[in-house]
Amino acid sequence: MKWIKKTFAELSTAELYDILALRSAVFVVEQHCNYRDMDYNDQKAHHLMGFDEQGRLSAYTRLFPAGVTFDMASIGRVLTAAHARGTGAGKELMQASIDAVEKHGEKDRSRLARSFT
Repeated sequence: MKWIKKTFAELSTAELYDILALRSAVFVVEQHCNYRDMDYNDQKAHHLMGFDEQGRLSAYTRLFPAGVTFDMASIGRVLTAAHARGTGAGKELMQASIDAVEKHGEKDRSRLARSFT
């Protein structure tokens, strides 16, 4: 898995479309979640994307430093694409997400909030 982390402003139009399409496929279609996915918090987040060997977006999280959505850093919109499930991509995604949040200041893992933001 190739991991890329970008701010909202750094995302290309194609990357943003892939993220929103995958979030819709997982949260709206598969999980029948009835909530507003596009909540204007994407602009405040870092977006961690995992791409497989074929270049497909396969895993994703939205990362916030402490003080943006909660008093502590948070990891939200956690998902793996259907084609990546059962491959260990979810475990790798969570480790990459925690590492990214810790790299930007949150050192206490017990303070990380896994959220629905």
